[in-house]
Amino acid sequence: MATDSNEVDEIRRQMAKLRSELHHDMREVVAGATAVADWRSYIRNRPWLAIGAAFAVGYVLVPRRRTVIVKAAEPTAFEPVAQVPQPRAKEPSRGSTLGWLLRLAAPVVTRVAQGYVLNYVENLLANNPPHRAPTGSWPEPEAGQRRNFERRDFSGRL
Repeated sequence: MATDSNEVDEIRRQMAKLRSELHHDMREVVAGATAVADWRSYIRNRPWLAIGAAFAVGYVLVPRRRTVIVKAAEPTAFEPVAQVPQPRAKEPSRGSTLGWLLRLAAPVVTRVAQGYVLNYVENLLANNPPHRAPTGSWPEPEAGQRRNFERRDFSGRL
């Protein structure tokens, strides 16, 4: 009987250990999947590549200028008819599915790029405060005097 309870306790210990390892492994998998799916980390680590990709996508998505073909007026009965071949107007083509998806995603990509640039500039400004003028450039008023806001030169004279 004592050996059975020892075996049962050993099995329970092993199962608890396996559950603990499984839980730890699952946390690592979730953390890895989160890191892979976090697009902000890619932008944070490689900002110039992200900006270049945004510009490339914008270049691909912006439609090219189309050439406009003006149809000549029909000749009247009194005018001679010139045998000039007329260019054929292009039929409007149906866009590909990829083009449709890219046009659909363009506003989202643009908004993401704008947000990234805005955050980058805000962080840059927050980490690099503007330079202040030297403290001795304007004389401080003495006790009981009002500050005179007239323009002065650097020596403190009016």
